[in-house]
Amino acid sequence: MSNTSNYRPLYDNVVMEVIKESSRGGIEIPLAAQEKSLTKARVLAVGDGKYDVEGKRFIGMTLKVGDVVFINTYLGMKIKVDSKTEYIVQREEEIRVKFVEAPAQ
Repeated sequence: MSNTSNYRPLYDNVVMEVIKESSRGGIEIPLAAQEKSLTKARVLAVGDGKYDVEGKRFIGMTLKVGDVVFINTYLGMKIKVDSKTEYIVQREEEIRVKFVEAPAQ
């Protein structure tokens, strides 16, 4: 993974990296060949937030660095850093699901 400290998203944007899916035999499945519509990603950087439509109330971010989320990759913008590293940038409101581990019982 490249150093993401050089990337600071603005407003309510989030920088993420896709968590690669593997088959049972350990073969990496390309993102385009995966059958599901949502893709698992890890949050690498978050912006500060945004103001509401009236511009009066500041809305902070709910996601944090390290969170695992499920996203629709077609909504985001892709940033290609090099031949192996690619990030996705989306607005926080476009992220569909945040993965939360169940508490130990």
